[in-house]
Amino acid sequence: MRTAVIRARVLLATAVLAAPSLAVSLLAQGAPPTRGDLVPKFAEDIDAAAAAAGLRPLRAERVPRGRRELRVWVGFGLGIPMSLYRIRADGQTVAGELVLWWDHSGEWPPEDNPEGMHAWVARAFACGAIGRRGDAEACRPRTLLPAPDWRALLAELDSLGIATLRTRPTRGTPLLVPNDGFGVVIEVRDGARYRTAYFHNPHSSVGGDAGRAAVVLASLRGVRQAAYRDSTTRGP
Repeated sequence: MRTAVIRARVLLATAVLAAPSLAVSLLAQGAPPTRGDLVPKFAEDIDAAAAAAGLRPLRAERVPRGRRELRVWVGFGLGIPMSLYRIRADGQTVAGELVLWWDHSGEWPPEDNPEGMHAWVARAFACGAIGRRGDAEACRPRTLLPAPDWRALLAELDSLGIATLRTRPTRGTPLLVPNDGFGVVIEVRDGARYRTAYFHNPHSSVGGDAGRAAVVLASLRGVRQAAYRDSTTRGP
């Protein structure tokens, strides 16, 4: 599986909380999507990870009118496991899950950690069954403690305008991107509408929607922390 070689682990911005309200059809509020907004960055990696988790690519899903789904993919580098935050809304019903995924072809050598990548992720995050598609593996933590309030989290993401984030910076605003770090792919499906955006190191990038993307990540940070069970041994 093709992955970008990015050296640093995921670094998340400090959480900034907004007073949210559940928004409807936010895609309609943004500028019309262009071709670049319709195919996610790292589509090959994302599709393989989704398949390993038993999911279809979100851009290929047919979601009935009035239903929404958000997927926020974080990683695309050397740190494992990477994260998929998935939230679905149908009217006032909101559900979410955390999917952990990684590229098994990047297995670390025994001298770095005698415990294999597969075994470490399963233990450190209390994963259930691990699915595989090619080199992509994925699992779901059995429990998240404390359990996330997915409704409140979706409302917060809506208040940040997650459905209107765009990869390109605002005209006249320079986009400064460091060489190392991590990538974030945001996918939004709202009925028949689909859109995606990509950010590299949003916490330290300048221009466009990088600042809002950094706050989105900060809002999601607690979900992954709720899955982590290992306080002693860490993967490379």
